[in-house]
Amino acid sequence: REAIRRSQDKLRTIVNAVDAQIHVKNKDGRYVFANQALLDHWNVSEQAVVGHRAGDLLRTHQHTKRLEQKVTDEFAQRKRDC
Repeated sequence: REAIRRSQDKLRTIVNAVDAQIHVKNKDGRYVFANQALLDHWNVSEQAVVGHRAGDLLRTHQHTKRLEQKVTDEFAQRKRDC
């Protein structure tokens, strides 16, 4: 078991050292791994990706963007009202 863990740690270190965005999905389309380049590009944590499907992440991203726009719009309206 220890040898497997060390091997996995070594592989993770190597995969995280490359600039290419790398991910692995299971047969259900859920992410089981995303390297640091992909996480940095998407500006998310590993916990936000692993275990989810791409559609889940897209819906979350779209929801976040809508909320950000709503806050921006409300702030602009209040500023105009002052």
